[in-house]
Amino acid sequence: MPSKKEAKSRGILVVGIFTLLSVGSWVAFTVVRNATKTTVTKVQQNQILPLESLIDEAVIKRVRVRRAYEDAILDSVVSRPLPAEASGRQPVVERVSSIGQLASPSATIE
Repeated sequence: MPSKKEAKSRGILVVGIFTLLSVGSWVAFTVVRNATKTTVTKVQQNQILPLESLIDEAVIKRVRVRRAYEDAILDSVVSRPLPAEASGRQPVVERVSSIGQLASPSATIE
């Protein structure tokens, strides 16, 4: 019959082995989970999809047909000043709406 001291030592040994197995399993599970878990969100996955490399031939043809104006042609265009600029007065904008358009007609400083 084992003594009380031996029974106590054997109980501590069993608890120690089970604790070691539990901690070892926990660490192994955490390492495997972190190695296989992705940190990329669904939004990021959609953002990193490759772009299509198809070029629309119609767009290329429209770009080729565009007119190219030379500096000589642009220099020959005469611009006329606005009435407020012709008289030397500065136009003043009273209010601008949220979409950037004038909410009321502009006034001039006299």
